[in-house]
Amino acid sequence: LALSVALSNVSATYHKLMRFEKAIECAKRALRISSEIEDKLGVCLNLNNLGEMYLAEDILEKAVSYFKQAYVHSREISWKEGLVSSAIHICLINALKNHNIPGTKHTLDESLKAAEELHHPELTAKAYLVQSKILALEKKVEESHVSFKTAQDLIKQHNLSKNLKDFEKKVH
Repeated sequence: LALSVALSNVSATYHKLMRFEKAIECAKRALRISSEIEDKLGVCLNLNNLGEMYLAEDILEKAVSYFKQAYVHSREISWKEGLVSSAIHICLINALKNHNIPGTKHTLDESLKAAEELHHPELTAKAYLVQSKILALEKKVEESHVSFKTAQDLIKQHNLSKNLKDFEKKVH
């Protein structure tokens, strides 16, 4: 378990240093170890981390694949935070690709509600950012602006600007 956690941390560091290949290599090793020792939460975390790395690099097909796996594994262990996180990211990728916007909106609405119930400001802000993107795609400018403003308020209120800088760039 300690090795998997350490590799996940090293992976995150490599990613921040923009050493994508090394970050992915460490994250995949962490995922493999988590799987081998049957650390189901670790599997979920590592799948989400890999999805986020591929998303940051605009490799959307791989990103969505990892987020979908994370969603399934999170459901298996009833980890609501993982479910919400992976669902929000899948919705973002669908919005970026302009795929199935009605279905995406429904999933996002459910994820937003769950994030609020979890009292998780970062996930809630992410959901509002994605919602603003979807509403903009639908040419609902005023509603999009309201969602974006709500996200911005959460980001300021909870000092999340550092955490959400890259996500926010991806959305807009």
